[in-house]
Amino acid sequence: MRFLLLAVMAVAVWAHAPITPAMRGPLRVEGARVLDAAGVVGQMRGAVLADVDSATVATLGVMRLRWNFNTVRIPVRAADLGRVAAVVERAGAADLVVVLASIETSTAFWGALAGALREAPNVVFSVGSAEMLGVIRGAGARQIVAVPLSGGLVAGENVIYEGAGPFAGFAGRVPVYAGEWGAAGLAGSDAVFQAMYDFDVAGVHWTALGFGAGGLVRDTVDYAGTAVGETILSWMTGDPIGFGYLRKEAIASAAGGPASPAAPGALLSLYIEQMGPSPDLFGRLGADGRLPLELGGTEVFFDGVRVPVLFAGQYQVNVQVPYTVVPGRAALVQVFYRGVPSNRLLLDVVPAAGELFHDVFTRGVVALNEDGSRNGEGRPAGAGSIVVLFGTGLGMVAPLGVAGLPAVSPHPVVALPVSVFVDGVEGEVLFAGEVPGFVGLAQINVRLGRVLRVGSVPVVLRVGGRDSQAAVVVWVR
Repeated sequence: MRFLLLAVMAVAVWAHAPITPAMRGPLRVEGARVLDAAGVVGQMRGAVLADVDSATVATLGVMRLRWNFNTVRIPVRAADLGRVAAVVERAGAADLVVVLASIETSTAFWGALAGALREAPNVVFSVGSAEMLGVIRGAGARQIVAVPLSGGLVAGENVIYEGAGPFAGFAGRVPVYAGEWGAAGLAGSDAVFQAMYDFDVAGVHWTALGFGAGGLVRDTVDYAGTAVGETILSWMTGDPIGFGYLRKEAIASAAGGPASPAAPGALLSLYIEQMGPSPDLFGRLGADGRLPLELGGTEVFFDGVRVPVLFAGQYQVNVQVPYTVVPGRAALVQVFYRGVPSNRLLLDVVPAAGELFHDVFTRGVVALNEDGSRNGEGRPAGAGSIVVLFGTGLGMVAPLGVAGLPAVSPHPVVALPVSVFVDGVEGEVLFAGEVPGFVGLAQINVRLGRVLRVGSVPVVLRVGGRDSQAAVVVWVR
């Protein structure tokens, strides 16, 4: 489809830490190392949930996608036995190792739990005493078992040693695990950083206590970190806000340019990491003639309503703003990827936020000269000639457009006044409206002034009194 060329016009600039590799089971211990099913050495890095009920699809997904964890520790009790298998399956779908830790001490409980989950590849059992190792093996479970480091080394395969540290004398000899690492008890971000640095250098597996409101996260709606959580996020993602976080400064016109508010019908680029598929996907018109509302697992909501998605990738999502947004009233925006929510963001809405499509390297606008040739250094427009510019974000049109549907013929006309200034000289706008067959694409026909400098000169689009923000040029002779 022709409109696909407008789907992605820039590269995300937010730099983050590498993605923590998933550890897909069955896991096994080899010397002091833990290996995944492919034989790759891994490190469990994660957090502790309060209980089984906390292990929702959203929370598990946030832990993996937004906090860059690969492990979740969940305390279980006898009353949870009937629900644990479903939780383990959900965590596996999120690419998380599940450490099941129990406050129960009965051999009957551990035997039942191990027997029920002996085929689950992503499970690690954390027991309170070494004698439970025999109970778990007797139930036919061969997964890794974490036993207390304080009890000394034990015979058997697939055993790791759990404690609060220090791990000097053990790390490097046997696999060690800081199971309920009390990050919240450390004084200051430096101590948290030092602890995580020491863990990573020594290869210590860890799960920080605890992933819940008032612990590492402020709430389980936006999953923003507390002071300690932001420190861990900085270590895990390179950013105290983490992956999958919407921010105003990372939302811009799909035509390019600086951060932008929303306008009715505009094409917007949301630069947000790990909230889209890899490889990137372009939206295509469906049988109903519309762009999809879900693309590769990515959905975007404006005020609770899904909007059309033109492009979805790991670092960028492009959408069309619905024509129903109200200028002057901020829209509540949220992205979901495979059921995992971003934070919610109030995005300003203005009558128009017009920008011109352009080459991000040369800054030259996408424009046609009067003879139909593409405007550029080798094909400049003549003074006094007509140039066709292409943009988005020009606001309401008549007849009213429908988000996700290509514009129909005849051209829907922009409702607000439109002006174009080339090298500071106002041109004569002959037409401004949406292009039939395209989604969210506006066409502006302008006659250039008679007296212009030769070469690349700045061009500014003004719609409803608001000027375009991107520094772009057109070539004239």
